[in-house]
Amino acid sequence: MAKLYLSILSILFAVVVQDALARTRCVKATGKLICRSNKTAATDVEVRLMDDDGFMNPDDQMGWTTSNEDGSFTVEGCGYDLFSDPDPYLKIWHACGGSYRHLKTPIQMIFQPHLNDFGNILLDDNTNG
Repeated sequence: MAKLYLSILSILFAVVVQDALARTRCVKATGKLICRSNKTAATDVEVRLMDDDGFMNPDDQMGWTTSNEDGSFTVEGCGYDLFSDPDPYLKIWHACGGSYRHLKTPIQMIFQPHLNDFGNILLDDNTNG
């Protein structure tokens, strides 16, 4: 019985320590998607705000939205990593230039209250995917 209590206390301690050491940060990102070959391909495009968790761990979704009629978007969300800040990037699923594929933006370590402005994102030149 003592081992059971010790196990439960160990698990609770690990959860409390993890929560205490985790760094939660929030991101607000804006930008405008542009598809020169087909302007409508930049409309209603899924934009995910992701946290890069490295090679062995799947990335976490912090938030998502879809682009407006003119390709503009605003997405926000929060993420946390143990011992460090999240590594936010955008993952954009689009069909500019033909079949569906994704574009992954470089990581930008800009957190709220600052705005993470990705500017114009040209989908035609996308080679990721």
